[in-house]
Amino acid sequence: MRLVVFLGCFLIGNINLSGQGLPQELITVEAGTWRSATIFTHAIWKDLLFYGGGSGSNGGDPRHEIEIGVFHLTAPDAGYHNPKNPIVTREQFDLDHPGRGITPLSILDRGDSLFMFCTSRPDSDLQPRIVLISASVDDPFSWSGYKVLIDKAFSGLENNHGASVLVDPDHPERLLVYFAARSSQIEYRILLATVPADKVSDPEAYHLLNDYHNPVLVRDEAKVNYPFIQFDQKSGEFTLWYSGQTIGNPATRSCYRTVSKQKDKFQPAISSVIDASGIPGRNDGAYATGPKIHNDYLYYSGRREARGDYRSIFCIALDRLDQL
Repeated sequence: MRLVVFLGCFLIGNINLSGQGLPQELITVEAGTWRSATIFTHAIWKDLLFYGGGSGSNGGDPRHEIEIGVFHLTAPDAGYHNPKNPIVTREQFDLDHPGRGITPLSILDRGDSLFMFCTSRPDSDLQPRIVLISASVDDPFSWSGYKVLIDKAFSGLENNHGASVLVDPDHPERLLVYFAARSSQIEYRILLATVPADKVSDPEAYHLLNDYHNPVLVRDEAKVNYPFIQFDQKSGEFTLWYSGQTIGNPATRSCYRTVSKQKDKFQPAISSVIDASGIPGRNDGAYATGPKIHNDYLYYSGRREARGDYRSIFCIALDRLDQL
């Protein structure tokens, strides 16, 4: 059985978005469409970028009333929207209620099947949970099999989201599932669960390896969320990308990168990798979050205002970083 988790390559150095060569706005909101209010997070498989979007017309928080569309990448920084978007609807999984939805975070390719790890709010408590949907590699536009994997009963915390999946290099028969979790009075930390690779769709097979009191990553009085994990076989190092408050400016959000020889213990980065642009009217003016790497490009989500909705997905080529 072949297991592939789509991760990408490494990014070195800091990006100053206030200079020249700003990251490109790849996907954004469009009036009169299903994605007229928000664009939020993504997962990439081959040349398909799956992203969350919503119209904000369902009576709840637009950031949560998300459905899933596909953007076909004709190049790392170009492409077109699938004409049948959204390909995953809220109604499909009985999420057509105020404040409920589903948004993509990570994709596992198991050779014959695809498994998409998503954040979803399926119940009236509107607590985010990590769920799994699946599709055939022959038809990556038809998803089914909605299952809740990680919730309060599993982690002990009300808010669980932002999963990133990696085949364990020490135990290839199992998966490492990194995710962010918190309760209402405490900040997000990065936790770690494991599951046998052949039981990825069985909620009972998941085991919590690092809980909130022994997290993979924690920042003093600041959140860490949207983890994205990589492993470099040559160096034997794990790289964990994440988002959180900007150092020195907690009203904005930045992306960070930290490296460790240990899969279950990382130290916070001392500086950001990519910051919000700070440019009025630009859709990453206040937030740059959810970093992911694919085909030598960095992709992230942006907010124009700190209290506004996510509005766009941005990208930048890694070989342009030295020019910034």
